Amino acid sequence: MSRTVMIILLLIALLCWLFFGVWYHKKEGQCCNDAVKKAPVAAATKAAPAAKAAKATMAAWLVKDGTGLNLSSPAWVKFKRNSFNHLNHEKPVVNTLDQTAAYLKKNPKRSLTITGMYENSETNKSGFEDLGLARANNIKSELIAKGVSGTQFALASKLVSSKGWSAKKDTLLQGVGFSFGDLVDNKSRLADIKKRLFGKPLTLYFATGKDNINLTSKQRKDFSDMIYYLDNVPKSSLEISGHTDNVGGRANNVKLSKERAQFAQGYLKSNGISNARMSSVGHGPDKPIAKNTTAEGKAKNRRVEILLK
Repeated sequence: MSRTVMIILLLIALLCWLFFGVWYHKKEGQCCNDAVKKAPVAAATKAAPAAKAAKATMAAWLVKDGTGLNLSSPAWVKFKRNSFNHLNHEKPVVNTLDQTAAYLKKNPKRSLTITGMYENSETNKSGFEDLGLARANNIKSELIAKGVSGTQFALASKLVSSKGWSAKKDTLLQGVGFSFGDLVDNKSRLADIKKRLFGKPLTLYFATGKDNINLTSKQRKDFSDMIYYLDNVPKSSLEISGHTDNVGGRANNVKLSKERAQFAQGYLKSNGISNARMSSVGHGPDKPIAKNTTAEGKAKNRRVEILLK
């Protein structure tokens, strides 16, 4: 083979190697670009659950009264299903309640309406017309314990859908809402309550040992009015008297009637009434309201009376 032919072959081989190198590096560059383009997609895919989680985060509990009060809590007051006593507060809730109480004490002419949430399917064992009002009253009692005047409160209730509950539907996540306003003149309401209830006791019939007392709708209304009167008239109080029929010895019946009165007092306390505003006494068979000669009469005499004074 001539020297010229060998040089031509070497040049052809060199050119082939150069073309192959350019092609290879171009392919590698394309692969890297593809990887870079895919990376944000992967990141976006990973970020999607976080974005959804952020979107699903419960809205903040806003407590505002014009420019005077502006609070925002990531947590709310919570209640177990069928219960009107709140669960242990998270720290942001404690801070919100403390600041709300301080604000109301500094502004005695402002009133707070507490709206309690509830669902129709819940069992209401409270003395109020619905669990929403009972829950509102529960938080009202807590604020009163922090030094706020009972005259600065109004209670309301609101039905909520199943979306307001935890995943297991056993915990109400957003239990109450707050709204503010000016104090209203309630003299006519107080006069009406006094006219209807003074000297006309609320009578309860129940079996000893039961954990709740079944009230009629009228009794629930009267009960709510009694609490409202206690909140607004500092010297008012409740007298709780227990009564029995005449079956058995008198001493035993007096003891039994006292126990029934104390049971009722415990029930009222669980509904937010301070023991300091109540007294209890047992009269045994001494004050019947019906004849003890019939079963019906005896049943009427086995009672507890709550008198607003």
